[in-house]
Amino acid sequence: MKIRTTLIVLFGVLFTYSCSDDDNSGDNITLPDWKAGDVVYSENEYVELVVGDIPLVITVPAGGSLEPEEVPDRDCPSISTAAYPQSLEIARAIQQEMKDTYGKTPFVVINHLKRTKLDVNREIDQGTCYNPEVIPAYEAYHDFIDTSLKMAVRDFGSAFFIDVLTHARVTGRLELAYSVTRNQIGKISTGHELEDIAPLSSMINLLEDNEGKFDIQDVVIGDNAFGTLMADREIASVPSKQDQYPTLGQSYTTSTTTLNRYAVPEYPHVSGVMGFFHRASNDTDAERLTTAQAFCESFFEFYDAFYPGAIQQ
Repeated sequence: MKIRTTLIVLFGVLFTYSCSDDDNSGDNITLPDWKAGDVVYSENEYVELVVGDIPLVITVPAGGSLEPEEVPDRDCPSISTAAYPQSLEIARAIQQEMKDTYGKTPFVVINHLKRTKLDVNREIDQGTCYNPEVIPAYEAYHDFIDTSLKMAVRDFGSAFFIDVLTHARVTGRLELAYSVTRNQIGKISTGHELEDIAPLSSMINLLEDNEGKFDIQDVVIGDNAFGTLMADREIASVPSKQDQYPTLGQSYTTSTTTLNRYAVPEYPHVSGVMGFFHRASNDTDAERLTTAQAFCESFFEFYDAFYPGAIQQ
């Protein structure tokens, strides 16, 4: 079912359950009465939410193509407008594979505006350049993520999200970011300063939920780390057990605004990664299907390893 809502209605709903600035647990709040498979749009359909029925939230910040004339281009200092081709198509392929093979629907949050108009993966000043035409879309995008994570935590006790972007680097790998630096990933590989690095990472809530049964090395390069499971399925990934850290001279992105906003202790039971997918390896429908199949298999194995029994298949 498609649900179109103006921002007045949307914000009237969302603000009723935001109980405080530092409580994002999903407890004692009233969430929207949306059902799995519902498609919810912001005003002008600039932002889309597919409502899910598993604790996976896929965010697509920069795969949009809309360039409405009434929306001015961003022109404030120090912005980037580089596109991330194939990111929306990769997310859709994962969504379809989940439905076709597993009968499940992930939450999917999509910014349909081109990055020249809106960048939801920056803070609001750079992301909108304070253009009033796009501030509501920026806010709707993040409200949809907030709602999706809270619904997943309510229904499953935890949530995992992936911020989907693409790259054209010669390494040809899936790069996974955990909000820690390249140097810290090297230390995870060698087993140094694990207790100091863990609280800085986007997996801290997963580690806290498991009450000491695992450490940051287990969730980043261990047997059941997401990158390891993807590499097991022939999607070269870093970090992973097979390729533990980017070496000096190799480009590597460490985090995104979305990761830093939601995979934090202020959102209990939420963990996440930034997935930087190799563009040339996902250029066709067949290639994206291969990626989606590996992703879905890896996600369910990963989640069962760290949250056993949370998802009934």
